[in-house]
Amino acid sequence: MPDTHLLPSPANAPGVPGATQPSLRTDADLIEQFLRERCARSAHTEAAYRASLRRLGWFCRHIGLDSIRALQRDQWHAYQAYLRHPPAEHVMVRRLWECLR
Repeated sequence: MPDTHLLPSPANAPGVPGATQPSLRTDADLIEQFLRERCARSAHTEAAYRASLRRLGWFCRHIGLDSIRALQRDQWHAYQAYLRHPPAEHVMVRRLWECLR
């Protein structure tokens, strides 16, 4: 299920005069379209893409963005760096004995 709280700002909401058609779509709508186009034949690919998009959505909210579309190039690079070297408190440690329970 898409992240429904990644919504457009009120200025881009449906019914606002002067809003252009692409800005009427939410991040969730765009993500669903992307997944339909890219993952039509593989549930595993779709699951991996959904996990990646959830991480990106979380990161955007973490840095104070209301929308994935608000992400700037320097913030994208910060996200990539975050994925390469996440803070220790953001890494979930799995132990073999926990997985075997």
